[in-house]
Amino acid sequence: FDIEEFEMLIENYLGDGGVEKAQNVLHYASSLFPESLNLQLREAQIMAGLGSHMKAIPRLKTLLAFEPNNEEIYLTLASIYSNLFDHSKAIKYFKQALKLSDKELKSEIRIDIALEYENLGEWKTAIQILEKALDYDVSNESALFELAFCYDKINDIKSAVNFFEKYLDENPYSVIGWYNLGNSFHRFGSLKKAVDAYDFAIAIDPKYARAYTQKAEALITLENYAEALETYRDSLQMDKATPHTYCCMGECYERLEDYIEAENFYKKSLDIDSDFTDAYVGLGVLADLQSEATTAVRFFEQAVLLEPNHTDFRLLLAAAL
Repeated sequence: FDIEEFEMLIENYLGDGGVEKAQNVLHYASSLFPESLNLQLREAQIMAGLGSHMKAIPRLKTLLAFEPNNEEIYLTLASIYSNLFDHSKAIKYFKQALKLSDKELKSEIRIDIALEYENLGEWKTAIQILEKALDYDVSNESALFELAFCYDKINDIKSAVNFFEKYLDENPYSVIGWYNLGNSFHRFGSLKKAVDAYDFAIAIDPKYARAYTQKAEALITLENYAEALETYRDSLQMDKATPHTYCCMGECYERLEDYIEAENFYKKSLDIDSDFTDAYVGLGVLADLQSEATTAVRFFEQAVLLEPNHTDFRLLLAAAL
């Protein structure tokens, strides 16, 4: 193999988590090409992958003296400092890499920088950087999700709605855009608008399971339980059932006073996760509604046993007692 092929082998092993194999290739390649700076960079990356961050850092800084324009060195240093929770230094090195990177990488590096600002709690700065990332790549899903998260953290849902509405004016076929607009409307309390936004997302991509789940939750809040059930059934065509999905379906049947089906779905939830407390609560509520206080106590006690500090569960148990 030539040196480029050795590097590709090392990268592939590292990408698959085969650190030991990557080390073996590195040792052999280094014996053939002892002066290679790229192999020294791979050695530092392997050190970092093994958790030897403090050994990797001086190696990388030495390499910078020889290759001050190598963006990969800056990116590796930034990742190490991020793992060490030194987010300010991580930002410094990510910004250096940003100056040197190709156009295709700039959007991803900006997201990395935004995540570091999020870790520092500087949400507004993160928002500005994420918006710049979208200027370079309008379809970047990570940037859209992180923007929604940041707006939520600063509790500025109105600005989130405004941003996604403007974004969708220019990118009307963005599934992620419509989905996040739906979430923003949902948090803002505009539930019918949220349902409409989720419907647009589903119309563009009928297999986007998240939109079905969120639409169903909005319909439950609107007390439209029959349609919520249909939406959950649709979601099960796209994605495997979770304890939460079955539990929500059980709640819909409960609200529709179909107690037999409600019980079936609460039990289906427990078949997947025997410690899913909401299902025990649902079964307890069902028993209480049917004047079976002793049974209700048993289910509420199980919920309290699993989550002893949950006040609502204790109140339900007290009421049943």
